[in-house]
Amino acid sequence: MRTRQLIHGTVCALLLVPTMAIACGPDSASTHIGTLSGVDSTGGTFSIVDAETRQNLTFHAAPELIETLDGASGMLSVRYEMNGDALTAIDVRQ
Repeated sequence: MRTRQLIHGTVCALLLVPTMAIACGPDSASTHIGTLSGVDSTGGTFSIVDAETRQNLTFHAAPELIETLDGASGMLSVRYEMNGDALTAIDVRQ
């Protein structure tokens, strides 16, 4: 019985390794996940509280992207690019 559980656990772990490697790849370095904390449509920015660091992060975004956040709440996944010291959102998903 214990041998069967050990084999099952090992197989499951080996199946998860490629998934974890993808999550830690270069694309994950340009993604923040957090709770929407504010939208400034006139300034073209929005802010989230990062789920990992609990810091407030502000992103610049195109007007079309800002419009999609109207009425949004909860957790967001934000793909971004660095422009100097500024974060520019290129995609937002709920």
